[in-house]
Amino acid sequence: MKEATWGYGTGASAPITCHKSDSLLASLGFTRETIEQAEQSLPFLKRIHEEDIHSFRAALDDHLEGRTPRFQCEFRVKHMDGSWPWQFVSGHVVSWNGDQPERMVGIQQDISERKEMEKKYNYYYQRDRVTGLYNFTYFDLLLKEQLLTDSKKIIIGINLTSVHQLVARYRYSYTQLILFELVKKLEELCSENIQLFSLYENWLALYVNKYRDKEEIVELLTKVKEVLNEVLGSEFVGWGIGIVDIKGNTDLTTEQIFKNLMVAADKSLDSFDDEFRVVHFDAD
Repeated sequence: MKEATWGYGTGASAPITCHKSDSLLASLGFTRETIEQAEQSLPFLKRIHEEDIHSFRAALDDHLEGRTPRFQCEFRVKHMDGSWPWQFVSGHVVSWNGDQPERMVGIQQDISERKEMEKKYNYYYQRDRVTGLYNFTYFDLLLKEQLLTDSKKIIIGINLTSVHQLVARYRYSYTQLILFELVKKLEELCSENIQLFSLYENWLALYVNKYRDKEEIVELLTKVKEVLNEVLGSEFVGWGIGIVDIKGNTDLTTEQIFKNLMVAADKSLDSFDDEFRVVHFDAD
């Protein structure tokens, strides 16, 4: 275990003096000789990543002021080579001078490998394994948050369930290539307020948040249909496009919204062979 002992002067506002074990110093690229010089030019607290220093200080203050039994925090610290390995610190005050902390001890561990595993897990948990797009789980969480806002939102659902016909004609890998091409072209339509998601197998959705007016949506739909026709037209595969308009703060749940979207896109797909039409879900 790579660990360090923490020592304090006269209270939370005093400079922190860190006494680190050789193994911990080595994990950060230092020796006992080089760390003294390094911390003269860049003290320990200034070596903590700017995005983590607030949580570090808050956790430390919570312990020193008696709100938590231990000081525990995860943060990034600058390595001698310029990288930012993740650290976990756990410690507690062992002696006091009146109401001021006099000495604190604890451990500090390098948790970079664990953080990398968490990052990979979150990626695969939130992403569709075929397209690499954010999946239904991620979109559902995002929409739950944004339903609380008053911005105008619209979801364009793209029903591609007919694509399974290509598997019978050719093979699964060929179908994947078609989907990759389609996703790539649809991503070109995305912007700061337009995102593309994979809802289910062979179901995509374009989510438009804070759109200006009807003309903006009509223009986007025209481009979507052009892309679908370009990629799938030669394959003789149909598709459906359904729309759900979310006007400001709504009482609808995300479950109801996605159900309405699927109903609209299914009706659109049913009309494909006769006279294709985009179907706008109307609760009335």
